[in-house]
Parts: sequence; C-alpha cells; structure tokens
Amino acid sequence: MNRVVLCLLLGGALLFGGSQISIAAPKAKLIAFWNDSEPSSKLPVNHSKWQEILESYVVTDHPSGVNRFDYDRVSTSDHNKLKSYISDMESVDPRQLNPQNQKAFWLNLYNAKVVEMILESKSGAIRDISGIWKKKILTVTHQKMSLNDIEHGVLRPIFNDPRIHFGITPATIGSGDILPVAFTGENVEQLLEENTKDFFSKSKERFAIRDNSLVISSIFKWYKKDFGASTTNIKAFIKKYVDEDVQQQIDTVSKLSYDYDWSLNRP
Repeated sequence: MNRVVLCLLLGGALLFGGSQISIAAPKAKLIAFWNDSEPSSKLPVNHSKWQEILESYVVTDHPSGVNRFDYDRVSTSDHNKLKSYISDMESVDPRQLNPQNQKAFWLNLYNAKVVEMILESKSGAIRDISGIWKKKILTVTHQKMSLNDIEHGVLRPIFNDPRIHFGITPATIGSGDILPVAFTGENVEQLLEENTKDFFSKSKERFAIRDNSLVISSIFKWYKKDFGASTTNIKAFIKKYVDEDVQQQIDTVSKLSYDYDWSLNRP
C-alpha cells in the first residue's frame, strides 16, 4: 500500500516505510463553554443504539488479541441507526449531566463518529480521511465541534485522566480497543481501567521489553505530559497495569522507545 507522507495525523506520528515522522501533538486547551456540569444530576443518556451497534460488529476473539470492528458487514439499517444515535447525542446538553455521564457521553460520541466516518468514506485507513481530526463535523448544543475539540478541548483538560487515551478509539490497531460495550456513567471508570490494563497485554506493538528498552505506544510520546512527563512517571503509570514480574522487568530497563500501528482495526 502506498503511504502518503504529507498528512496531518492524530496529533503525532506516522510510520512510513519503517521510519517515524513526528509532528507536535495538540495541547490540551480547555473549551470554556463545556467546563460545567451538574454533579447531583441524575439525567440519563440513552446509549442503547450505540450499544446495539457495538454488540453486532465488535469482534472480540480476533487472533491478534486486539478487538476489531467489522465495518464491511454493517447493514444499511444499522448504518442509519448509527447516524440516528449521533444525532440523538448532538441534541443532548452535556453540561446538564454529572461528570461521570459527561465522560461517558464524550467518549461514546467520539468513537461513534469515527466509525461513521470510516463507513461514509469507505477508507482503508483513518489517516486517509481528509481533515478528520480538525473539521467541525458535529454540532452539540449548537456548538460546532471537531474530534480534536472533543479530545483536546474537553476530555483531556476537564477530566485530566490519562486513561482517556485508551478509551477513545480512532479506528487503529495502535489505539485502545474498541469495546463491545457502550460507556455509561455507571461503568465508565471500570471500563477505562480494564481497557488500559488490556492495552499492555494484547499486542507487542503496544508494549514490549527488548534489548534494555521499554517499547511502548507512541501515545506516551505524543501526550507525555498527560502521563507525568518524565520517564520515571511513565514507567510508574505502566507498572500499575502489568503483573508483578513485568513490573520488575520495567525497573531494569533504562530506555524508552515508541511504536504505533496505524492500520485500520478491521478484522
């Protein structure tokens, strides 16, 4: 497959013919409009349509160990259901939700919109969709929003939770797994914790120890500050999610190196 160099990618780097081209990751910059919530709110959000899509098309038993989404099998009716779900979410004012429901809302909306854009473009790779990260492709509470706005203007600055990087799923093998379960206010913390742990056990491209080097996802390079900035803090974060024997191995390595698989997460 030909790979075009001059692309702006998800805040970071492209593996091109075995080499890595780096550009600066977007900084977390709060969009003040969204910095509000109702902590005592019990207002529900109906994610059932997205849940049905995930149950139907997420492949959890792929031989690679990494979850896949079966884009090629999505029916016209389910494609329309996905569009309907996104439209439903655009009519929600997340500022009226409690923080946990807010976090679940934004994670689901981001992931659902990525899937819709893959289906609409019939692209073989997320990076081939022009302007996918920067285009204002959603209208939430009358506010035009891009995927970058959700990630870097809402999720990162408001929640200050590095596990978010394993909850948003930009349709790549290198990202956190797309889950067969929709995020909700009740399960979002558990699912983020479990998916972060799974991230370090499912793929050698995501995490490995080789030649006195800790080979980790480029996510840790692009968003280094979110993980504490220093090598020591990055290692400490990872150690929380691996077995004790791996923790001991991590303590012995002195270098960090990075990798990322931009392949579409189809079966």
